[in-house]
Amino acid sequence: MLELDLYFDRFIASGNFDKLSDRELDCYNEVLQMDDNDIFSLLQGGARLSDANLQSIIDQIRNTSYLKET
Repeated sequence: MLELDLYFDRFIASGNFDKLSDRELDCYNEVLQMDDNDIFSLLQGGARLSDANLQSIIDQIRNTSYLKET
């Protein structure tokens, strides 16, 4: 799904992916195993996960700025 590519590309390009701990990387990989429509709904704020660790990853991806810092 193109919309998801935009979210994930932005998150990776921002350098935030490189800052994830091993535990967060495990959660990130778990998020990637979810259905695309579910991930999109989570990133759009239409749903929340009961697992706080997984929700934290979703929040980090969603909150990554589109704008470059100067």
